[in-house]
Amino acid sequence: MSQADPAAKAFASMLEPLGWTLASIHLKLQTDGTSCGVWIQLVDQAFIEYVDSADYGDGSNFPEYLESWLAARDIKDLAKVASSERKAAVLDNEAAILGERRALRARLRTAAAAGRLEHLRDGARLEQYADAAAAKDEEWVDLTLDDDEEEGGEDGADMEVNA
Repeated sequence: MSQADPAAKAFASMLEPLGWTLASIHLKLQTDGTSCGVWIQLVDQAFIEYVDSADYGDGSNFPEYLESWLAARDIKDLAKVASSERKAAVLDNEAAILGERRALRARLRTAAAAGRLEHLRDGARLEQYADAAAAKDEEWVDLTLDDDEEEGGEDGADMEVNA
C-alpha cells in the first residue's frame, strides 16, 4: 500500500503514533467473486478476538495468530496447499464461508427485527431491498431466507445471488 493511499494516510496519522505498523497479509482464501465482504467480516472477527486475547502485544504477531485462527476453523491459505489437496481445501473454505454467510445473515435479521438497522427504520423490509437490487441489475444475497434454509443447490454449495 502506497503512502499516498487514503487508508495508509489515515493509519499513519492515527495509529503509527501508538506504535502500530500497517502490513499487508497475503492469503488466498476466496474462490468466488461474491464473498469478499464475508471474508472481510471473518478477518475482522479474528482481529477483534486477537486484540482481546493473551497473544495480543504490539500487533506484530497478528499474521501468525490469523493463520492459526483460520486453521482452527479448517480454513486454509490456498496458496500454500499442495495441488493434490487443493480441491478438498477449496471445499473446506467454501463450506466455512457459507456458514459464516448464514451467521451474518442471522445477525442482520436479528438487528433488523430489533430496529437497529438505520436504513430499515422507515418501514422498508429486507425483501424490498432484494427486489430493488434485482431491478437495478445489482448483485444481492437473499437475506430473507430462514436460518435453516439452504442458499442454493441441494447441498447449499451455490449462493443464491442475482447478478
